[in-house]
Amino acid sequence: MKDEGREFLWRQLDQLGQMIADGLADESDGKWIRQQYRETAIELGIAKPSDFRKPRKNHSKQINDFMAERVKVVKCRKCGGELVQSRKGSLVADCKSCGARYKLGRRGRK
Repeated sequence: MKDEGREFLWRQLDQLGQMIADGLADESDGKWIRQQYRETAIELGIAKPSDFRKPRKNHSKQINDFMAERVKVVKCRKCGGELVQSRKGSLVADCKSCGARYKLGRRGRK
């Protein structure tokens, strides 16, 4: 990128940052300010897209509780053996005797 292009982006980033600090981004029509700030920071290379993403929620406790009940009820379709959860936080179960894998639940979408 040319020096004058980077200079423009730095000035734009500065102005957008001042607008955010003044509270203009929190108004009803100010959503574009944060979006533009994010895009400019990524283009300048001072931020990664992942810096602005929200972290995923961890539901492994609920999944483990669900799977503990589910493996008691469901048996292997091939040999009738006992199923165990493949790993913590997983909705997949393995048969102890024949090794068959089963998906015993699914995650809901918003």
